[in-house]
Amino acid sequence: MGHNKEAHPECNSRVPAIVSALEKMELTPKIRGSEIIQLQDFRTATVEDIASVHSRSYVFGLEKVAA
Repeated sequence: MGHNKEAHPECNSRVPAIVSALEKMELTPKIRGSEIIQLQDFRTATVEDIASVHSRSYVFGLEKVAA
């Protein structure tokens, strides 16, 4: 599916770009300390969780590609 292409929203530069934007806006734990909440205990999203914000066909497509 070409997920590592610049034009795709899930390309490999997405997360570093988000981190960089948060740092520029001074919204990181390093700058804000205890004002920032970090998730520590969380569970993996279920298919139903994902389907609650995406269409079923999208979820099925993801399952097909990930298999």
